[in-house]
Amino acid sequence: MDENKISEEFIKVLLSNMKQDPFEMMTVNDVAKDLGMGVNTVNSIFKRDDFPTINLGKRKIVTRLAYYLWKMKRRD
Repeated sequence: MDENKISEEFIKVLLSNMKQDPFEMMTVNDVAKDLGMGVNTVNSIFKRDDFPTINLGKRKIVTRLAYYLWKMKRRD
């Protein structure tokens, strides 16, 4: 099956099962809590090229949907 097709289907299922707003912004502290890691470690993750960080001045955020997609890719 086409990889793009799988991704579209996965996103549709993910969105339909999400109880939170998929476009809600998550901070470094939110991601640290979800991953069970320290804030310093998560700060380094936010600086990685493969992580979908949005920089607003000094503030680093990520949308919940982009974070979950990144997290699922990392499982492979």
